[in-house]
Amino acid sequence: MESDRKLNYFILAGTSGTGKTTVLQQLRRNGFICSDEAARAVLSEQLATNGPGLPSNNPLLFIQMMLDRSIEGFENSKRDSKPNFFDRGMPDLVHYAIRFKVDPLQFEEASKKYLYNQNVFIFPPWREIFANDNERRMTFEESIEFHNLLIKTYKSLGYNLIQVPFDTVEARIKFILEKIEL
Repeated sequence: MESDRKLNYFILAGTSGTGKTTVLQQLRRNGFICSDEAARAVLSEQLATNGPGLPSNNPLLFIQMMLDRSIEGFENSKRDSKPNFFDRGMPDLVHYAIRFKVDPLQFEEASKKYLYNQNVFIFPPWREIFANDNERRMTFEESIEFHNLLIKTYKSLGYNLIQVPFDTVEARIKFILEKIEL
């Protein structure tokens, strides 16, 4: 059963190191409602304890843990008409399932139930700002492959991708807000 599409729920999509989290943090400082990335939170917790939910230990559990967080973030967002911004969305879980060779069916079903605005802001890989950290371990070349599969996944789920240009954080926010007509 499909839920109603949340027209004020906007996904900032893209691979690690593209600047989407920095944009989200600034949107939050500007007073917007924002939900953090589930993957980073799960990875951080699991790395701290060498937990079973690490993708190298159990990719299915890792994605299921992200699904639980994503549903919680979706349902706990404000129920008013103000824009809500999400650092990645449920369709990313379909992408992770495909990438880790896990059956994507439950994640596809969640993506069809929890619907965001059809316009998704996609941040392309940007070599000049790309950096690794404790949670981000892929190479820039791997991030390009990740990005291409992510595009395919979002399009297969009926989303319209709007590429966010390489620019300053402020200019990127202005671009996004103009596209949602704020």
